[in-house]
Amino acid sequence: MGTLLDKLPGRDASKGIMGFAMVALLFSMVASALAFLVTAVRFPQADKPPLSFSERNLMALAVVSSFIGFVMGVGLIAYDVWANT
Repeated sequence: MGTLLDKLPGRDASKGIMGFAMVALLFSMVASALAFLVTAVRFPQADKPPLSFSERNLMALAVVSSFIGFVMGVGLIAYDVWANT
């Protein structure tokens, strides 16, 4: 991301869009780490009970949030590159 930001023209609109894109990608990484954490801690095994309803909801929310953050981040980067060419 730093390399990409160095190559952008010095316009204020690009900096705002790229800043928002970086926040969305960071949100995506945190949400995916949360989903991984729930999976790692509560991985189904014979001696453990299955995931509870709240754990399944947390996992689904983390996966959906990760996907949305990733699509928003990459989409904003693509839009900014397209708009500045």
